[in-house]
Amino acid sequence: MTEKRDGNRPNLDEVDPNLLDPNEVPVLEIGGGLGVIGQGMRDNWTAAQINVGSRIDVIDEPDLEIDLELLIVFDGQEGRFVCQEMTGRRRNGGPEVTQARIRPARIAEYIRAVVPGLLVYMDERGQWQRFESFENLVPAFVRSEAAKHGPTPETLKWAARLYRAAEVINAHPIKAVTEQLGLSTRTAHNWIAKARADGLLEMRSSGGDD
Repeated sequence: MTEKRDGNRPNLDEVDPNLLDPNEVPVLEIGGGLGVIGQGMRDNWTAAQINVGSRIDVIDEPDLEIDLELLIVFDGQEGRFVCQEMTGRRRNGGPEVTQARIRPARIAEYIRAVVPGLLVYMDERGQWQRFESFENLVPAFVRSEAAKHGPTPETLKWAARLYRAAEVINAHPIKAVTEQLGLSTRTAHNWIAKARADGLLEMRSSGGDD
């Protein structure tokens, strides 16, 4: 069982990211109309690490003989969410913590469990909104437009959003574009190349105080 527990790495602000209004704090735009909320963010975005992380507890996981605590943060240099720290804990009466017992940990899955609390997207009004789910992210009308009209400004925006959303949670970005927009792999690559050329995947900061 994976339980989200808000927290930060040492020396960071003690902030519950779910209590932050993404329109009142700094947001790092990571391309595709997506952003990561945070505080105390640096100007050097290519080497930035967002000053808000989430701790999660992995308790009584059937595939593990021990419990885990992880700190998940967004790493600007990597351009995705990463595991900053992982601590193994012995269960009551259970076996000792060893490297072999940590190895089965499904870190990518745990990251996907906490990302919705840190990742936001920009709506048609220019306001940052939180994700409820990454499943079926694309509206039906966008799928229809992609099939009929190809890479329009609207469909390219969604292609870029899908690509970045998958990238930051360590999923396969091209696969996300092909599956949700109904494109071939070759077409998806071409669309993403165009979106990148149009600046839809650039990373920059916006909002909040210095």
